[in-house]
Amino acid sequence: MGTGQTDGKSLCVETDPLTPISLYGKTKCAAEFYTKQHPNHLIFRLATIFGSSPRPRKDLLINNLVLKALKDKSIVIYENSFMRNYLHILDYCNAVVFSLNNWEKIKNEVYNLGNDSINCSKLDLVKKIQEHIPCEIIKAEINSDKDMRNYIVSSKKFYDKGFQCSYGLDYGIKELIKMYELIDVPVNANYN
Repeated sequence: MGTGQTDGKSLCVETDPLTPISLYGKTKCAAEFYTKQHPNHLIFRLATIFGSSPRPRKDLLINNLVLKALKDKSIVIYENSFMRNYLHILDYCNAVVFSLNNWEKIKNEVYNLGNDSINCSKLDLVKKIQEHIPCEIIKAEINSDKDMRNYIVSSKKFYDKGFQCSYGLDYGIKELIKMYELIDVPVNANYN
């Protein structure tokens, strides 16, 4: 989202100042600045994407945690109270199609794009995964997560244009479980 870190309690909206905490975040902010210089632009500040794909991204938080629960039967979390926002890949695809079909009413704006019903702490996230996959949750008290993002995001501005998310966390976790079972079969595996 480019917001970086906040108090983890107040909602981040599009007009809030950007406070990137990584080189990745800084380059996203720079790209946003230059994109705004051109007519007919659209900028999405994306939540953390999750869901299955032909070449799965195992480094995305939810995808990674589901895999750890399946393989290790445990999940270690750091900064367990940190808040994050998530978005299923199919909702992202639907948002792109929605944008193309409603270009005149949404163009030349910046929108947060996430599923606001999945604004949750890392601990709440792993507890939800645990509902689907029996596993141990280990709250790490030593060390810290290098990813210090902590924010609650509002996507209301985009929702007010008529968009709705359709894919929640339960759907995504079940889908990921099926995907990981399929790619564990050697003939289907295309990762390592």
